[in-house]
Amino acid sequence: MKKITLSLIAALATIGSGFAQVNTTIQAPQYDGSNSSLSTPSGSTDAVYHRACWLILQSEMTNMLLTNSVVTNFGVDYTQGVNIATAGQVTVSLENTADVAYNKGTAWPACLTGMTTHYTGTYNLPVANGFTSVSVPLTTPFNYGGGGVYVAFEWYAPAAASTQWARAQCNTTGLSTTGGARGIANATGPAPTTLSLTAFRPAFNFRAANSATNDASIVGFQPMGQISKLDGLSQVVTVQVRNNSNVAINIAGGLAVTGANTFVDTKTLTAVPAGSIQTMTFNGFVSNNNGSNLIAVNLYTDQVNSNNASGTYTQNVSCSEIAITPVANATAFTNNAWVSGSSGGIMAFKYTTGPNTTSLVSVNFVVPSFTNAGNAGNSVYPVLCDASGSVLNQGNPVTLTAANMDSHYPFAFTSPVALTPNTTYYFGLACPSTTNGPFGFSPAGSTILGHYRIPLNGGAPVQSDLDFVGVSASIISNAISLTAATTKTNICKADKWLLTASGANSYTWTPNASTSTVTTNFTAIGVIPYSVVGTATNGCKTNKASITFSVSNCTGLDNNATYGAEISSFPNPSVDGKVTIAGLEGTNTITVYNVLGQAISTSTSSDSSVEIDLSNEAAGNYMVKVSNGDAFKMIKVISKN
Repeated sequence: MKKITLSLIAALATIGSGFAQVNTTIQAPQYDGSNSSLSTPSGSTDAVYHRACWLILQSEMTNMLLTNSVVTNFGVDYTQGVNIATAGQVTVSLENTADVAYNKGTAWPACLTGMTTHYTGTYNLPVANGFTSVSVPLTTPFNYGGGGVYVAFEWYAPAAASTQWARAQCNTTGLSTTGGARGIANATGPAPTTLSLTAFRPAFNFRAANSATNDASIVGFQPMGQISKLDGLSQVVTVQVRNNSNVAINIAGGLAVTGANTFVDTKTLTAVPAGSIQTMTFNGFVSNNNGSNLIAVNLYTDQVNSNNASGTYTQNVSCSEIAITPVANATAFTNNAWVSGSSGGIMAFKYTTGPNTTSLVSVNFVVPSFTNAGNAGNSVYPVLCDASGSVLNQGNPVTLTAANMDSHYPFAFTSPVALTPNTTYYFGLACPSTTNGPFGFSPAGSTILGHYRIPLNGGAPVQSDLDFVGVSASIISNAISLTAATTKTNICKADKWLLTASGANSYTWTPNASTSTVTTNFTAIGVIPYSVVGTATNGCKTNKASITFSVSNCTGLDNNATYGAEISSFPNPSVDGKVTIAGLEGTNTITVYNVLGQAISTSTSSDSSVEIDLSNEAAGNYMVKVSNGDAFKMIKVISKN
C-alpha cells in the first residue's frame, strides 16, 4: 500500500471545455498545493474498494455567496489521470452541518448517518497527464444550508489496473489534524467498514447557479523547486485560472518574486469564456543570487478575492542544486518506499538545461531508513537519461547503509558528465531491487508534476503518481575553469617553492594553504598531491585543479644549476620501461626512487651512458638521482610499460 500523500481524487467523469455561463464552480476546501491518489478513487488495484468521508468548514464555503446555493454538479480538479482507462461505480452523499471539527468517526455506517445520497452511477477516470477538471451531475440537487458540509463517497472498480494512479488537488492545512477518514481494499475485498483518519481532504468543486459577473480564481501554480544560478535557466512561471463568472471576462494577474532575487510581471487573458480554465504564462526570469526566492501570483480584485492568490512559494537558489520540487528533511517523509517491480527501475525528474555549459556531478536523494522500507542493503546508482529515457551515463553502485540514509545524500558519478545547453534530460536514481526502492514520499504536497519512472535499462519515461520525492541534482559550470601552476615539481623535502592559481576570485589549497600564491616546504618524501578550488566572483565554486610533486630526501637542488646540464634521458616517457641516461662524465652513482621515495635500484658506473630497466616495475613516475659524490642531478622518468 502506498502513502497518504500520493495524488488525490481519481475522477468521477470527464467534463467538457467549460461550464455554462449561468453556472459557476466553487472550490472547497481551497487547494493548498497538496495532492493525493488515495483520498479518492485512483484506478489502483490496491484500491478497488474505496470509501471516504470529509468535513468542509463553513469558512471554506464562503464563495457560495455568489450562487443560489443549489448545487447541481460535483467534482474535482486533477493534476494527473490514469494511464489505463478505468471505469468504476460511485455513490456521492452530502449533508449540511454546523460542525467545526470532524465528528463522523471511522466506522462507515456512522459516517453515512444523517447523509443523503445525491448521485450514484458508473463513470470513467480521466486518462490524461497534466491538469483536468472533472464533474458529475447530481441526480438530486443539494441545497446548501449556509454552514459546513460533510461529503462521503463510495467507489468500486473491479477492473482497476492502472499503473499511473489518478491524482487530484487537495487541502491539508484547513483541518491539519483530522479532516476526514478514508479506507481502501483490493479486489479480494471486502469494502472497508473501518476507515483511517487523515488531514488530507479533496479540494471539491461545487457547481451552482451563478450570480457572479466578475470572479476568477487560481486553480494551479507551477514554479521550479530549486534553481542553480550557474545554469542560466530563465524560469517561466505559469498558473491555471478559472473564470467563475456567468459572462466572459478579461482576467489580469501579477507575478511577484521577492527575496534573494526580484522580478515582477503582469499578464492579461482576454475574453475568457464563463467556466473556462486557461493558462496564464509570465515572462521568464533568471536568478543570479543565492538564497530563497518567494514566488507569488495574484489576480486583480474582483467579487471574490479569497480565491485570487496562489500563496507564497519558497524556492531555493544555489550554485549547484536543481530540483523540480523542494527537497524536505528526512523527518518529513512517510514510512513508505516505491515498489520497484520485478525488474527494478529508475526514479527520475525531468529537467531542461539553461544556456550555460554545465556538467552533472551527482543525483541527490533523501533515503529514509524506515524499518519496513527494506532500504538497508539495497544497491542503487545515479543515472543520466536523455529525453527518450535512454541511459547516457551511470555512476558506480552504492550499497545503502545508515551512513547514506536520512540525509540529502549525493550519489556521485565517477566524473562529472557534460550536459548540452537547452536540452531535456532525466536525472535519476536506479534501484535494481525487486522489492522496495529507497524512495521516501513527503506529506508536504507539491504543486509541480515532473517525477518519472523509467525501466532499469532505459525506456519510455512514465510520469509518476508521486507528488513529492526527495530528489535533486548537483551541477557545476564548465565556464568557471581554474588552472594551477608551480615554479618546480621535482623538489627536496626541505626546499621552498611557489604555488599559483588563476581563474577565480579566491582560492583554497589542500593541504595547508588558503591563498592564491603560496610559498611552503615539504617534510615528507614521495609523490605529494596538492589541489586547489576557487570561488568565482558570483560566489560559486570552480572546478578542482591538481599538481603533483616528486619529493626526494636530499639536501637541495642548487647544484643542478652547475652540474649535469649535459645529462639527458631518452626515450622519456618509455613504452617498454627502458630509459637511457646519457651525457655522464667520470664515475657516477645512479639511484632510482619510486613514488613513495623508496630506492628500488642503485648502481655505480664510469660509462658515458647507462640503461635503466623498469620493465618489471609498475607503470608510473620515477625519480633518477645521478651523483658524482660532490654534486647531483634529479631526473623525472615516466614508464608506460
